[in-house]
Amino acid sequence: MRLINTTTLTLELFPGDVPFDYAILSHTWEKEEVTYDAMQDLEAARTKAGFPKIEKACQVSREAGLDYVWVDTCCINKSSSSELSEAINSMYRWYRNSKLCFALLSDLDPRAKTKEYWLSRCRWFTRGWTLQELIAPTDVVFLDRDWTRRGSKLDLVDDINSITGIDHDILKDAEGLPLVSLARRMSWAANRKTTRIEDQAYSLLGVFDVNMPMLYGEGHKAFKRLQEAILTSTTDLSVFAWQAQSASLYEGLLARSPDEFAHCRTVLQTRSQFQFQGEITLTNKGIKISPTLGHYQDGMYVMDLHCHHTDANGKPKPIGIYLSHKMDAYYRYRAHILFTRFEAISDEPFSGSNEAFSRTIYLAASRNSRQLSLMQVSPNTRRIKFKFPAFVRIRDVHAVPSAFCPSRAQFQYDDFDHFFGFVRFAIEGVADTNKKDSEHERCLPTAPIIVVVKVDKDLKARSGLFASSDFTEVERERGLINPLDEVDRLGPLGEPRTLSMVTRKGLQREIQRIDVSFLNGRVESYVVWPQVIPARGRSTIEVNLTRIKEGSNTVAGRAWTWLDDMAKTENDQIPSAVKDIIAKERELVKLSRRVTEKVPHR
Repeated sequence: MRLINTTTLTLELFPGDVPFDYAILSHTWEKEEVTYDAMQDLEAARTKAGFPKIEKACQVSREAGLDYVWVDTCCINKSSSSELSEAINSMYRWYRNSKLCFALLSDLDPRAKTKEYWLSRCRWFTRGWTLQELIAPTDVVFLDRDWTRRGSKLDLVDDINSITGIDHDILKDAEGLPLVSLARRMSWAANRKTTRIEDQAYSLLGVFDVNMPMLYGEGHKAFKRLQEAILTSTTDLSVFAWQAQSASLYEGLLARSPDEFAHCRTVLQTRSQFQFQGEITLTNKGIKISPTLGHYQDGMYVMDLHCHHTDANGKPKPIGIYLSHKMDAYYRYRAHILFTRFEAISDEPFSGSNEAFSRTIYLAASRNSRQLSLMQVSPNTRRIKFKFPAFVRIRDVHAVPSAFCPSRAQFQYDDFDHFFGFVRFAIEGVADTNKKDSEHERCLPTAPIIVVVKVDKDLKARSGLFASSDFTEVERERGLINPLDEVDRLGPLGEPRTLSMVTRKGLQREIQRIDVSFLNGRVESYVVWPQVIPARGRSTIEVNLTRIKEGSNTVAGRAWTWLDDMAKTENDQIPSAVKDIIAKERELVKLSRRVTEKVPHR
């Protein structure tokens, strides 16, 4: 640490921690500040407009009985990148260890009398570096431009709190800083200005007790690196509670600047036995984490941040963020808003969600231009939609490859030479469609079923399906993954051998019809086929799954109407084998006269 001798005004270097008391000056930079190089020649330094500031700092320090003072303009050799990096990483500690810290408010008129007025108008309270210079010292003495004492941090706690948002307890004693939520600490830095954009991050190292090298020229990446450094030593998920300053559909999980935390002044960590204590790992695929998630809509989730706002009545309002699964990671969805519509507050994780679950996922740290292009729908984008019967409930849906599945039953991909994938699911049926809605007897779910699809470059599509009874131990012995039981092991892009095997098995039947058994003994039959539908200049492949009810000679409700329409039209998309099934079912229905149009509510 390099200090100014308050008597000789010369610089002296002290390696390691300084063993004696010293003063420190906090100020905003003005014209012709005296630099380290200028201080090598005191006579030349005296000609600079900023030298009286050095002289007055030494005078104030001597009057306080201190022999040394630190001033950032001249006590750091900024031409040495290593010294600059060491100084920035040590600065919070230097302020913390100082015996006296005085803040020069160079724009404060000595005639200003009302403290609330002059405090709120001083430029010192708007600068990025002065945040840690306010928090770290035990006390801060404020001086006006005539170097007259106007009060101290401990005297003006209430006024400083109203201006900066910094907690009263932290202004009185910064030892409790680690207990303040990350989002709340970030909010203190919101809307503060720095000359260099990188200093938005570098000025906060001490506030978050992290260290990182200085890379001037990296721009906004500095703030991203700061958040990554914070994540290596915390389980506080409030660091994700920022809000984009403009409407944004997809973003990474890390904020672009402290300004996006401006709304977080009331954010507190949730103190509960269920609060997040998991591992957070930075990887080449993103931020690896196992959070509590809840289903929001198809392809979208809500992630519980285990923190809450406190409203005007002191009532906590839990906070979550929207996520969307795109490509091989999860992205922040609608980053300009937070999820707060929890039904109740309790000690249970993700309160208010009936489908809360924990899953290891990768959160995209940021969104680059290539990733953005992959998310957008281009003229070459193709869609594969899976259409399930409206009168049965589909559950436990899992699509592979999930990276190309923006919703639970739809693939979206670019103009690949070939694309193949599958959707695994289970079915909950209705026992008897002739009963009243209130008397519907739900069947127990089926064992897993897989519908597969293969599309060539010329949009020639094939589809098929199979049930768990079709999968033998032969594939297992060959070292292939069983997609029905181990689908979670297949990554976001799928596993090539398994995808090939599943597609081949699903397409090998001559007639695409299978019998599905429910756990209560009920049996139903299903047929499947693809259909190409032009839409807005882009082609969509619909993979239709239709139920044919066994044992009653009927085709239930909407399925009958749809099949009847298909049989009456010449549609080349429907295989002849399927048309034969439709025709036979129609004849059985006509003979039995038991067709019903009633469809149970979903």
